[in-house]
Amino acid sequence: MALILLSPLIAVLLLVLLALSPVILAYMGVQWFRGRLLQRRFEKERGTDERFAILVYSESPNWQEYFETEILPNAEDHCVILNWSERRHWKSNPTIATQLYQHYQPYRAFNPMALIFWPSRRVDKVSFYDAFRDLKRGKKTPLAERFTEFWSKLDAAQTAWRRRYPICD
Repeated sequence: MALILLSPLIAVLLLVLLALSPVILAYMGVQWFRGRLLQRRFEKERGTDERFAILVYSESPNWQEYFETEILPNAEDHCVILNWSERRHWKSNPTIATQLYQHYQPYRAFNPMALIFWPSRRVDKVSFYDAFRDLKRGKKTPLAERFTEFWSKLDAAQTAWRRRYPICD
């Protein structure tokens, strides 16, 4: 009996979904195209300074000191560094890096994180949030694994970019 009552509701929902599918597909297409355009602009800027990743952190007591002493000195040559705590200025002075970050940031665990861009237009996301949460609980291994993943992807992306755009000596 309940199945008979749900059938008209399911049919209406399917019809609404079918009617909205062109709008949904158009929105997805626009978002995909926007991401490609932003990546292309970033690539043009990146070509001059060899930065092919965006690293985002904030002034949280959970990770600020670690990032500023251990990560940023080694990453700033290959990453555009964004401070999430200064995001209120992003709207008044949007950069290509802030636009890319806002385009690709996940709904959850978006800070601290890295976006690594490849010549193939692939984007790797490496989130450090859960690893720092685990560190707070006494588990050091997830943070070490996450940064090992980050550094290896950064090295691989650097190799791929240099292969695509060899630097003349």
